[in-house]
Amino acid sequence: MELETERLYIKLVLFICLFTSCNNNKLDINEKTIIEQKHIDSFTELNQNKPEKIFPDEYYINQIIEFQRILPEKRKINTIMEIKDIIPGVLSFLVGWNDFNAGRGDDYDIILESSPRGNFFGLYTFNQNQNITNEYLVGYKNYLDSIRNILLDELPGTKPEYGLISYGDFNKDGITEILSIYLHPPKYEYVFSVFGYSVKEKEFIQTLLVPIFINFEYPFPPVKYTENGFTILEVLEYEPVELVWNNYIWDENTEKYIKKRD
Repeated sequence: MELETERLYIKLVLFICLFTSCNNNKLDINEKTIIEQKHIDSFTELNQNKPEKIFPDEYYINQIIEFQRILPEKRKINTIMEIKDIIPGVLSFLVGWNDFNAGRGDDYDIILESSPRGNFFGLYTFNQNQNITNEYLVGYKNYLDSIRNILLDELPGTKPEYGLISYGDFNKDGITEILSIYLHPPKYEYVFSVFGYSVKEKEFIQTLLVPIFINFEYPFPPVKYTENGFTILEVLEYEPVELVWNNYIWDENTEKYIKKRD
């Protein structure tokens, strides 16, 4: 009889633990959903009455060329792409620049269409009056055109014809982000970076920056998308080289990608 009572007690304890665990998980899921929904609602509210593109690309290109300050010299634009829902309340363009000095000349249209490089990438915003308001550097020199398709193979999103860059809603919070692989000054080491809008800070920020290893002799993707973040071949030390595959996941509270702890 005592043995039967003991068995019933154990079953009861296990049931309570299982029920409590399920409730805690349910609360965690609910809390995450609430945070994500507040994030989306805040962005939507800020994005009301956003301006629309009403002029041809040439108008915005001219404004950007006159405005740009992130490059030390005037260069030619070889790509321009409108990006929606990336910064609230503005009209946004992702722009690729040639990596050589060239002013506005007679061959501008030829360069725009046929240039093989966009080694600088910037995000430019315009207001309701169709006037430029800001610029953000989202990609710096890479010189990896020959292996770009391999390096970007396991990253989703919309990709220009050249440059190690892509954009899309990767963390599924309703806001567009930009992924970029580039040489990061001042050390000029290759890094993987994500840029996105922070509802808390009300600013377009860098949400991830990790030094990565690129195998130039036998190239393979150093970054892999994992639905809620990225698996990255991270450089821990350069001399001697120390590498590790780390997982970075989206954190709703900080609005950044953070390293997943084992």
